[in-house]
Amino acid sequence: MTWSRYGQLLTFTDCSGYVTRYDHDRFGQVTAVHREEGLSQYHAYDSRGQLTAVKDTQGHETRYEYNIAGDLTAVIAPDGSRNGHSTMRGERPSVPRRAG
Repeated sequence: MTWSRYGQLLTFTDCSGYVTRYDHDRFGQVTAVHREEGLSQYHAYDSRGQLTAVKDTQGHETRYEYNIAGDLTAVIAPDGSRNGHSTMRGERPSVPRRAG
């Protein structure tokens, strides 16, 4: 493993010798994960530092929406379907599971 001078993980080598690289924004959040096989995943954040989108290795994007208080309110899947979230006082957001 290698680390930045700010303590951010830059590379990780697994037991097979494959290297995964990590990119970070100026706030230290992971913006990209690059696997040795040439596959990359990208993360986007809003001005509050909340995750707003993840683009997977196949280019499919999942988006995240929040209310004014910063609570996660919806996850929009790559196919456009929406999963609503509920946040209870002091608990983590929960996601209703889709059948199937």
